[in-house]
Amino acid sequence: MTPLEIKENNKMIARFMGYEYIPFNEDRIMNPGWWKKGVTTQQQAMTKLNHSYLCRTNNDLRYYNEWNWLMDVVQKVTLLCKENNYEEQWRKFYDYQSYSFFSGNRENVYVACVEFINWYNENNN
Repeated sequence: MTPLEIKENNKMIARFMGYEYIPFNEDRIMNPGWWKKGVTTQQQAMTKLNHSYLCRTNNDLRYYNEWNWLMDVVQKVTLLCKENNYEEQWRKFYDYQSYSFFSGNRENVYVACVEFINWYNENNN
């Protein structure tokens, strides 16, 4: 996987996880970075309390190289599959990522997440 693919996939995952990128702006209405969708400037001041801030730049997204970040995605995919009866997608995701998870292969778990999110975006937008 190329660095550009990783960067684009990380951005897609961040959006799937409910974040949006707020670019730098002259008015400084919002601090730039990845924020939970719908965060107000008042809530921005309480970032440590409400976990609404993810990171500053696209290069700071760590889904590809941090298990902690990736496990939140696995958790969300699991819940979506169970709540919406995505049986076939769940089997594909679970078979692929569970072997990779137990063998310690983070990249394969990442790829399984990316493939599910691509499928989800194509079928739910």
